[in-house]
Amino acid sequence: MMKKLTALILALMLGFSTLIFGGCDSTYHTYSKTYFNTSVYAVVKGEPISQEIKNQIDSSLEQIENSLSLTNPNSKLSLFNDSSRAYSAVDEPFAQIYQKAIALNEFTLGKYNPAVYPLSKLWKLSSDTFDNTRLTVEVPSDLDIEREKATALNFNQTELSGMVLNKCGNDIKLDFGGIAKGYAVDIIKDILENAGYYNGYISIGGSSIHIFSVEEDLEILHPRKSGERILKVSHNVVFHKSLSTSGDYVRHYKDQNGKYYSHIIDVDTGAPIDTGFQSVTVIGKSACECDAISTALCCLEKDEFISFVYNNLYDCAVFGVYEKNGEKLIITNEKQDNFTLLDDSYLVKYVI
Repeated sequence: MMKKLTALILALMLGFSTLIFGGCDSTYHTYSKTYFNTSVYAVVKGEPISQEIKNQIDSSLEQIENSLSLTNPNSKLSLFNDSSRAYSAVDEPFAQIYQKAIALNEFTLGKYNPAVYPLSKLWKLSSDTFDNTRLTVEVPSDLDIEREKATALNFNQTELSGMVLNKCGNDIKLDFGGIAKGYAVDIIKDILENAGYYNGYISIGGSSIHIFSVEEDLEILHPRKSGERILKVSHNVVFHKSLSTSGDYVRHYKDQNGKYYSHIIDVDTGAPIDTGFQSVTVIGKSACECDAISTALCCLEKDEFISFVYNNLYDCAVFGVYEKNGEKLIITNEKQDNFTLLDDSYLVKYVI
């Protein structure tokens, strides 16, 4: 469930290039580093980001990476996953993101679940097993799927007490990649806001973004037409908001009939989603929450999606790109005047 390079940042880069990267406006300043094996950008207008603030951001990101990295064998997450003991000592970033994960797991009816990691590995769709040179899917055995699914469904039975996490008898292995970048974006946002920056944006890996204020509309790339856009969203909708797009843009396989096998695994089936959602964009207050919710929404059937958005996401703007059984829809709860459909082969269905 680890997320994922989305089309969102590509559209941001292209849409905002003359504003931020054109070199014509010296009032914009950029912080750029590599963490979590991806690019971290903070672009602000006004005063340059001081070295003190950059050091503060670096320190926070290093702490998060050292705690939650899957590739660092000494991270708290790796030690937890590799341990056969019931209890594992964790640190503050681990404890904080675990608590967020438990809350988001409950909010999304279990569809966001970091314990889906062994299932993602089983399908070779996790970030550390995906092979972009292999085009066709290899379907695991039903026995292996059922075994890993049963373990993942016990995630909410784990218990955190202080800085100790109890597996409660389950051989659970976690991957917080689905929300770790959003969690980091939220922390950078707080650092910059406390320092007086309110214009620009933050992006980690293109999958987790916060926008303070920009003057350009947001374009979302088409999940099925390479290089094309499917939607343009008014900049007023993303003003001082966070956003995430989940979908099968990059990490997927296909079968002999061209069917997509997304990297997003539905923990209830133990298999890649087959709901018809090609991508889902969520715009809200927290990048961490948007990351989890956009992934979870991809796992819902159309009617479940509409019901969940209507009953639970009245503070968020949602755009779901859906194609199944001959229907091609953009499902949204946003006002008609706030976006433009750029592919007229899709119909707009409003959540009402």
